[in-house]
Amino acid sequence: MGLEEYRGGVLLREYFQGGSVYSCRYQISLPASLICVRKRHHTMQTKLQSLKDAAARQDWQSALRIAAKFADLGEHKAAIVRGHEAYGNARFAKQLGRDPQGDIDAGILALCARYRLNHDGSPCEEPKAYSLKSNCIRAARKALGAEAQADRDFTLTATHAGWVWAPVSAEQEGPQALLPPTDALQAPAEGPTPVIEAPKAVPAPEKPARASSEAVIAKRRLMLSEADARGFSARWLGAMQAAAAGELPEAPDFSKPTHVSGRKWLAEAVALQAAGDIEGLRALVYDPEGSTGGALHRFVRFSISALEAKDHAHAR
Repeated sequence: MGLEEYRGGVLLREYFQGGSVYSCRYQISLPASLICVRKRHHTMQTKLQSLKDAAARQDWQSALRIAAKFADLGEHKAAIVRGHEAYGNARFAKQLGRDPQGDIDAGILALCARYRLNHDGSPCEEPKAYSLKSNCIRAARKALGAEAQADRDFTLTATHAGWVWAPVSAEQEGPQALLPPTDALQAPAEGPTPVIEAPKAVPAPEKPARASSEAVIAKRRLMLSEADARGFSARWLGAMQAAAAGELPEAPDFSKPTHVSGRKWLAEAVALQAAGDIEGLRALVYDPEGSTGGALHRFVRFSISALEAKDHAHAR
């Protein structure tokens, strides 16, 4: 809010900022026709604040009218809109077979539930919420005493705003709170002392044993034989013909992170290809599935074909 006033050649200006009032004086000369007093009020009020002010005045018609235009009303939207319509056109509501006053009352109740208002329009007093549970416990002990314990002297509840605490009354504790402590109770006169058996330890479920390396190798050999039986698609016809002519294939690029699992096998295959070890390439066991395994499988099989073609050429 700001205020400007011209008095005898002096312009007085007052404005509010950050909760403080600032005053300024300016020595100016204005024609008589321009001398006037100007008051400017800059007040910003949100729709929600207007709704709460109307509810505080018990002006439920204005409060429902403002709330009915809000998009986010959740499960209370239908009741609030019907209450607003009943205020505006009660006759039409009767024609639809509805009770206008009942719709208004239901709309007011939904409005109070949505924006946490009392029935008189005043805001509900909410307990202070804490973002950390430890801070909430510390605040409860500060109010109840350092010896206060959770679930005995106070309760903790997690809400959308944070953690809140509430003292435990005698009614909430029930009749057990009125009993004397167990130490003050008299022991039974005579009788055998009951023997309490310790609970039997339940063994933890055994984890399934991991497959041995021999089983993994046998499974991979089976997968390799199935891959050899399937062969290669026509897409790799050129590479197969080049390998049959004795041209060694280039090693696939496994630099991407998705090919980390095949780098060890690729290094072994490249070393065997450079040494011309056909039997070593045939004995190499790897996983031929997936994009990494498929590229590795083609490299190994084409290397074997190329090395065999070279051996036949040298034999001639």
